[in-house]
Amino acid sequence: VAALLLTGGLVGVAAVPAGPLRAAGDPTDGHSHGEEVGGTSVAAQNRPLRLPDGRIFLPKPSQRILGIRTIVAEAGNAVGVLRLPGIVVADPARDAQIATALGGRVAPMGGVFPSLGSAVRVGQPLLTVMPALDAAAAQASASELRSLDREVAIAEADYRRLQSLDGVVARAEVDRARLNRDGLRQQRAAAARPVSSAEVLRAPVAGTIRRVLARAGEIAAPGTVLIEIEGTGTSRIEVRGTAAMAARSVTAAQAITAGSVVLPLQPAGRSPGVSGGVDTLFFRPASGAPLRTGELVSVDLRLEGGAELLGIALPAMALTRDGTVPVVFVKETPTRYAPRVVRARPVAGGAIIVEAGLKPGERIVTEGAALIAQVR
Repeated sequence: VAALLLTGGLVGVAAVPAGPLRAAGDPTDGHSHGEEVGGTSVAAQNRPLRLPDGRIFLPKPSQRILGIRTIVAEAGNAVGVLRLPGIVVADPARDAQIATALGGRVAPMGGVFPSLGSAVRVGQPLLTVMPALDAAAAQASASELRSLDREVAIAEADYRRLQSLDGVVARAEVDRARLNRDGLRQQRAAAARPVSSAEVLRAPVAGTIRRVLARAGEIAAPGTVLIEIEGTGTSRIEVRGTAAMAARSVTAAQAITAGSVVLPLQPAGRSPGVSGGVDTLFFRPASGAPLRTGELVSVDLRLEGGAELLGIALPAMALTRDGTVPVVFVKETPTRYAPRVVRARPVAGGAIIVEAGLKPGERIVTEGAALIAQVR
């Protein structure tokens, strides 16, 4: 009997179906959201997961890690804009490139080599360039100098001899000997100047050193740019327009930086013609704007005759792509997000307006949408 009871107990234990341990949020505790994959509670997995219907299960800890933020959708209207990429460029009136005109060996000025980012003033000496001659040129120059030294010595002796005979020889002969001596001295000094005199490179504008292309001891060819200086003052933003801008004037413009800072822009020039289907425009931000040369920004252009758009206004980062289609994510439950295919257009201030695909009152993801779209 004991053997039968023991055997029955073992059989009873073996008959218990294998499965994961129950956790908080299990369907049996009355707190589940009803999402199951293969009979296993999604909440029990406690990790992001894309469900078979395309929705995203995102536990609360994952939401905090990804920095998910949402807002409630509200209907509104805004004026449509043309959003184009732009690049921050230096103002040519305050930008300088320092090049050597003669070429030669580069040396620091006063033993201090220019450093990246250091401030300079107008006329400040930065580098010296000592003319460098090859062996053949150096030998020819030395031979010419020795020949000129000999001629100067002979002319000096003739002048002194004629000067000592003043009153015996004509005064014109003495003056001619003096002029000949002075001319040979000047010729000798000019021949020695390329070897002994260094070219001093000075800052033509006040500003900050942006690039240092030279190295101490380097032999630079004539015309080589050695230092670039970015002058103090405002930068400019260059925008390459499209065919949508043809014969339409820009009534307002704003730049949106990578940090979502919105900067008003003033027109600073526009190309009178179109090259390769591209219309080039320049804008000037306000003085002191947090921009750096070479930085990429988005530029919203409000064109003449722009129409007013109706829909739901959202930050631009709310729009992402799920595969190849533009979507925004709607928060349906505390841990479930659904992708919605939408039709959106840009509006001023770095925002978008969704014309179709959303309803007012829905909670929309505004930060972290791109990260949610990567869940698989």
